[in-house]
Parts: sequence; structure tokens; C-alpha cells
Amino acid sequence: MDYYIPATITHYFYIFLSYFIPSLILFPTFHRPDRDNRHLKVAGIISAVFILLVFMLPKNISNSVCTFGVYFFWYASFSFLLAGTKSFKLTLALCFYCLMLFIEILCGIVVTFITLFFPSSNIVNAYSLITNNYFSIFFMATFGIFWELVSIKPLKRFFLNYGYLMTNIKLTVALILPLVIAVQTSNILYLFVIPKTRIVLTLIFCIPFSFLICIWLNYGFHMLKSCERQHLEQTYQLKVLEQEIAHIHQTNAQYEHLYRWNHDTANHLLALSFLIEQKNYQRALEYIQRLQQERETFES
Repeated sequence: MDYYIPATITHYFYIFLSYFIPSLILFPTFHRPDRDNRHLKVAGIISAVFILLVFMLPKNISNSVCTFGVYFFWYASFSFLLAGTKSFKLTLALCFYCLMLFIEILCGIVVTFITLFFPSSNIVNAYSLITNNYFSIFFMATFGIFWELVSIKPLKRFFLNYGYLMTNIKLTVALILPLVIAVQTSNILYLFVIPKTRIVLTLIFCIPFSFLICIWLNYGFHMLKSCERQHLEQTYQLKVLEQEIAHIHQTNAQYEHLYRWNHDTANHLLALSFLIEQKNYQRALEYIQRLQQERETFES
């Protein structure tokens, strides 16, 4: 079976989702006040058309543009749709870069298990090694689409509940950058170092580098703990402030009610005193009875 057409279609949708899903996930939490779902749809259409045009280029050029252009496209769409500073948007792009690495690793793991059970399928589990193996492209893109669609809902919920963590750029960099450096360093060793010296350099480089990465991550987790503690304190203070404001509003409402009651009582007493001065006792009694009926009606 020729997998060229299904591989091309699935790869296109995989790249499209990689371009568009970050904006789709972040828009409900961080959108600019002057942006709505229409602008989000426009961004989706632009990404779809852009990727379609890129796919018309020669394969080596289109692969490079899709691979490296996604970061510029993320930043452009974040600038168009999301509120926040430039450094904040760059931090969000870094987060989703790690997410895409994680999804690619998951796809590689799944495909690796498939090759263990079906070794004759000749599936390659890394995009960097795929040339014209359309069967491998189809499988990798299919699993990539699956993981990206599965991640939308939990990531939306995460950013709605813990989006405040993304505003702390130092925290995000401390937690994510070590992982990015580790992955990219391993890629450099794999691609640019000859096999004979790769193992030696990896062993020499791995121990001190792993130690530094652990120290960096430990620092990031300490920052995360401190940030979460500050957030809980601020949430508690905000809750206390809201309760105090509600109490002030309630007190003001009671004061206004008491003020109106005193004002009405003064008017009633003035009317009664006028009727009594005029020795119009019958009308004064009727006035008192009417006030009593109104009070009973109001209380019922």
C-alpha cells in the first residue's frame, strides 16, 4: 500500500495542530480584552493557509520551515491574541516547545513498542531519521495528532487553575530550561559527533552536566514552593478583603435603612403633633391606625 497520501494528510494536520493548539489552549485564560473567538478563528485560518503554502515547497525546505517557523508563528499569534509582556509570551512559547518535545517522545515510545511486536513493519521512531518512509510518517503523525488532541482539555484546565505560575518568568525558566538544554545537548551529541567518540564524550559530559541540571531543577522546585506559598497567602488576604468589603456594604445598607426609618418617623411625629395642636384627635387616631396597618402589612 502506498502511504504517501495518508502520510501527507496526517502530517499536515499534525503540523497544523502544533501551530494552532497553543493559542487555542491559552486564549481562554490570557486573551487580550479586545480579542474574541473571531480573532482566534482568523489565527487558525492563517496558520492552516500558511502550512498549506509551506507544504508546496520542496520537501527539505518545507520540513525546515515547519520545524523552525513554528516558534516565530507562536510568538506572532501570542502577540496578536494574548495579553502580557514580550518576555511572558516568550516564556509561554518555551513551555509549549517542551510540550511538543514531550509529545514527540511519547510518539517515539509508542512506535518503538510497535516495532518490537512487528519488526517487519520497518517503522522509524524519530522524525530526524525519516526520509521517504511514508509509513513511519503516517504512524508518527497519527500518534502526534492523538496526543495533541488529548492534551487540550487538561492543559486548558491547568492554565485556568495555575496560570498565575506562568507570570513568574524566573520560575518557568528555572523549571523548563534545564530540560530543553538536556534534550538539545543530546541531539547535538547524536547528530554532530561520530559514533566512535559519542559514547566517550557522553560519559565524560553526562555526569557533571546531570549534576548541574539536578541543582538547577532543585532551585526551580524551591521557587515553585515559594511561589505557591505566596499565592496561597495572597488568596487568603484577598478572601479576607472581600469579606470585609461585603461587611462594609452590609453595614452601609443597614445604616441607610436606619436613616430612612428615622426620617420617616420624624415626619410621622411632625404630622401627629400638628393634628393634636389642631385638636383634630379623630384624624390623629386614624393616622396612627393607618401607620399600624402599614407596618403589619410590611411585616407580613
